[in-house]
Amino acid sequence: MFRKDGPVNREDGGVLYVKHELHAFEFVPQTKFPLQILCQFEDVKRDKFFVGVCYRTPTDTVYGFDTHNLLRELASEMGSSGRYFLLVGDFNYVFIQWPPVPNVDRLSNDATEFCECLDDNFLVQHVTSPTRKNAILDLIVTDEPDIISDLTDLGPLATSDHNALQWNMQIRTDYCQDSSSIRLYHS
Repeated sequence: MFRKDGPVNREDGGVLYVKHELHAFEFVPQTKFPLQILCQFEDVKRDKFFVGVCYRTPTDTVYGFDTHNLLRELASEMGSSGRYFLLVGDFNYVFIQWPPVPNVDRLSNDATEFCECLDDNFLVQHVTSPTRKNAILDLIVTDEPDIISDLTDLGPLATSDHNALQWNMQIRTDYCQDSSSIRLYHS
């Protein structure tokens, strides 16, 4: 379990669970975006893979600095790392559809700059249905368009006003064939 707590007087933060068999360890990026947790593990070809969760508060005054710029810096850092990655979380940009249509969806300047950052870094956002009321707030960002499959909206959770998402992620794995001898003894 990897965990990042928000300030004491707030209820934000994030938790990331990774199977023990993946031998994941925490990765600390250079960008100091306040509420993110990333872990790193290797696939069978020893390529490094990053998985992370983040939360961008819609209130800029919580941290006293511009989280919009830091989130774009984090996306740029991960996109330029040359490694596979997945970043998921509540980004708190209000998208009515994905991909957004410029001059139609009336995006905020920060949401527009975030979309441009994804494009500039050749990153893919996979969520296309609303995750809270009629807006797409929760995003799945990767560096590969085909790494996510079977993305399903499970509806709202009992403990949240956001919808739960479920998906499959394809990474390279070893094909392991168990070959053992079994002796058959007949009487």
